[in-house]
Amino acid sequence: MGNDIIEINGLKVFANHGVFESEKEKGQEFLVDIKLFCDLCKPKTTDELEDTINYAEVASLTEDFLKNTAFNLIEKAAYELSKELLVRYGNLNMVNIKLHKPNAPIDSKVTDISVNITNRWHEVYIGVGSNMGDKVGNIKKALCQLENDDYFKDVVSTELIRTKPYGGVEQDDFMNGAVCLKTIYNPFELLDILHGLEHDAGRVRSVHWGPRTLDLDILFYENRVIDSEDLIIPHIDMENRLFVLEPLMDLCPDKVNPRTGLSIKTMYKALKKSSKEK
Repeated sequence: MGNDIIEINGLKVFANHGVFESEKEKGQEFLVDIKLFCDLCKPKTTDELEDTINYAEVASLTEDFLKNTAFNLIEKAAYELSKELLVRYGNLNMVNIKLHKPNAPIDSKVTDISVNITNRWHEVYIGVGSNMGDKVGNIKKALCQLENDDYFKDVVSTELIRTKPYGGVEQDDFMNGAVCLKTIYNPFELLDILHGLEHDAGRVRSVHWGPRTLDLDILFYENRVIDSEDLIIPHIDMENRLFVLEPLMDLCPDKVNPRTGLSIKTMYKALKKSSKEK
């Protein structure tokens, strides 16, 4: 990641973001500070505009985006703007948006209200599987849909392997693999996207560990550890699942599970050994 930064400060935009109807109807002035984290090695050498990020263009895009959208919260407005900038500029590694609302309708006397949002491309590993219908076709279609989403890039998938079902439910063999990609979706947005793809493939969640047309699991989201009712990252119990570890051996054998401190290679060797001893 480049250590260079392009800054745009105090960009004035009249827009209609706010919870109250008066804010939505009348609008108000917002101020935007933007930090663009990128590698400026090439433009420092060539002195050519096309080799850098055009800050005039960024300012114009920001104005248009904030004027032509309406959000209740400036948190959401800043976050969605950060995603638009990351998608628009391929040489942008990270973006920081500070969105000011100096005329926020509150009773207390303050000079400014603002939010500060940082966003970037995140490395994610996803497990893929299917054991109903056109197993390979189900997986390939989902991968194609991921590749066609602008909020994903650098999608790399493993070869698919045939595996026995896990969990004791009698069913057909699976085709399994794994995918490494970068995304600007946060973990919960990503979960919703994957569930949507599963739904589109006809998955029905009726039997735990049962057959499914498509299974998409977030295995790692960088080194985040999340324990919520809807999402657990890293994927739980991966050290006991060869159909997870074997594809990951092709993608990231040295990656460490932040929950356990064990690498993929260590977990894989241990599981293979214990399987032979049984």
